[in-house]
Amino acid sequence: MIELRINNQRIMLLKQPEEYGDILVEAGSASEVDDVFTISNGDFLMLINYYRHQKENGLEIFNKRR
Repeated sequence: MIELRINNQRIMLLKQPEEYGDILVEAGSASEVDDVFTISNGDFLMLINYYRHQKENGLEIFNKRR
């Protein structure tokens, strides 16, 4: 499990309940979870690899649309 302290005193938890399973993401305050969704483990790994590649090469994370 990964617990992240995010803006406005919120917390985001990332959990993988089953080995090789999807990543469960829960966000909310210390007393109430108000957002829950899943990311496939493959998509999560792709996002991490994309972020790392962009940062290491001095590229923007997302292209700005005009």
